[in-house]
Amino acid sequence: MADDHTSLLEQVDFLDPDTIQCPFGFYEALRTEAPVFELPRSPIPDRRVLVVSKYRLIKEEVLPRWQIFSNRFGALMGRSSEDPEIQAILAKGYPGVETMLTQDPPLQRQYRTLVSPLFAPRRVAAMEEKIARIANDLIDRFETKGEADFLVEFSTPLPIYVIADALGVPPEDHGRVKTWANAAIAAISQMKGREAAIEGAKASVEMQHYLVDLIEQRRADPRDDVISALVGAEFNRERPLTISEMLSMLSQLMVAGHETTTNALGGGLAYILKEQGAAQRLLADPDLLANAVEEILRLEASTKGMWRIVTEDSEVGGFQVKAGDILFLSYDAGNRDGDIFPDGERCLFDRANARDHLSFGGGLHTCVGAQLARRQMHIAFELLLKRLPNLHLTPGKNEFHYLESLLHRGFTGLQISFDPVPR
Repeated sequence: MADDHTSLLEQVDFLDPDTIQCPFGFYEALRTEAPVFELPRSPIPDRRVLVVSKYRLIKEEVLPRWQIFSNRFGALMGRSSEDPEIQAILAKGYPGVETMLTQDPPLQRQYRTLVSPLFAPRRVAAMEEKIARIANDLIDRFETKGEADFLVEFSTPLPIYVIADALGVPPEDHGRVKTWANAAIAAISQMKGREAAIEGAKASVEMQHYLVDLIEQRRADPRDDVISALVGAEFNRERPLTISEMLSMLSQLMVAGHETTTNALGGGLAYILKEQGAAQRLLADPDLLANAVEEILRLEASTKGMWRIVTEDSEVGGFQVKAGDILFLSYDAGNRDGDIFPDGERCLFDRANARDHLSFGGGLHTCVGAQLARRQMHIAFELLLKRLPNLHLTPGKNEFHYLESLLHRGFTGLQISFDPVPR
């Protein structure tokens, strides 16, 4: 078995589209033979990139040691800004500022404390009625047809409408959020090259100017939304936030706030519909449905991993790493680690420790919107299973093809069928 694993590591390219589609055999080989594995072909030019695949190494050795394994990878992701064309595009926008995702303490904590109360459990609970109303409205649009393109008609618009509404983006502009997010994700995933970087720069500048207009509107007319909260906030109780700081925080919330939920909804519904009798069991037991959401998140880690920059010579799992190395923390691989999740490739909706997954990151950088994502998934699955009789995956129309991305895992399409609901 060890020889087979070693052979697989030598033969498989981590960046190959076929590996992206089905990486799990490769993940098993990584965990077994090389828990810290240097990629022969680096996605980041002139930098050594190492994949960390064991749960305990990610959770216990890397995530807590932010002084050595820094989250300040923003400049790294923007390396293409040295390109004159990209520089000219970005010059039309606002200077970048590292705030939450790409910052370390103490600044990271100081920025995060400004938004974390806006996504606290009590605040999310107050949003449940609106989430259910949005989900019901979407189902209303296709329930009489007997079939739907799930991504187009439900799993994409639901989280867009929810996060955009929470931020303060008017309904008529919600569609623009998805366009901007797609460009940003393609740029940061390191899979699409220079053209994606150019499109990402254009989208970033367009989004910046749009958000600045909203910020100025909220200065004159504050409302109960995230933009108004940031306009009225003080950094470290000393000064108002700058425009660049607000733009950084809003763009992170906007992009991360819906893409991951869209992907988890698609992957999760497929798991539910593939298991005979699962829908009935989940509807009959709300606690089981809540746990099923965690198991789905474990298996369909919509954020497959995240970068860290090594700031000083150190080691991870006995493997020597050097200052300047880049770590890719493979949450997707860690979530299937049999040492933590026995029979980890199986979907077990009653798995006792499903909530221990890494899909929302961990430590200081645990996703600030994790509770909102959970509630959206719970409400969405419950309504879909209740309202669409005989819900099933449309035979012959699903290839279960995934996005070509290092960072995100989600279907490119999902077709569902059900008994039409008469009006």
